[in-house]
Amino acid sequence: MLNKEFVELLVGEKKMYPQAQLIDYFKVIFQACYGPGHGISNYSAAREYYLNEFALLDSDQSEQNCMIQDLSYPNGFYRVNLAAVKQELISRDELFEGFVHSSKIKCDSCQFDQLWAKAVRFVVEELGINEDKDSLESITRFFTSGSFPSHSNFYRKHYSPHYRLLYREFIPERLLRLL
Repeated sequence: MLNKEFVELLVGEKKMYPQAQLIDYFKVIFQACYGPGHGISNYSAAREYYLNEFALLDSDQSEQNCMIQDLSYPNGFYRVNLAAVKQELISRDELFEGFVHSSKIKCDSCQFDQLWAKAVRFVVEELGINEDKDSLESITRFFTSGSFPSHSNFYRKHYSPHYRLLYREFIPERLLRLL
């Protein structure tokens, strides 16, 4: 049985992104458990990618998404939309440095494979999400080779996700007040 906080996370994801695929739920659970620890192996390359992503930012679509999404259970991480920089809720440097510092936080309190086994049943049976072939292949690749999956093509096309994961202590209060 999933605990209340994870059920709320998954139901909230369904409300915010009703067309999300199974792989998108996998990703949000992984991010809630481990944050951005997988995201930075080279500081300079990560910064360049981050800065280039602003050029890709579809303002209209990104601003329709929430500026901050609570993934805090169990380890205190949040998704912060890059559009929050445009709205002056956080500076470009604050967001990137918060991401860098957040990536150094080691979280091993999740037994991810066991949690996912419970979550996938809930997502499929209770939320009515299909077990599509692409999602299942990406999830299998993750468990067999550690290859971290991306959002589904549908999710990227319709929701234009541009965010960084930040640990709670690196998020300004003005942004947290939006929750």
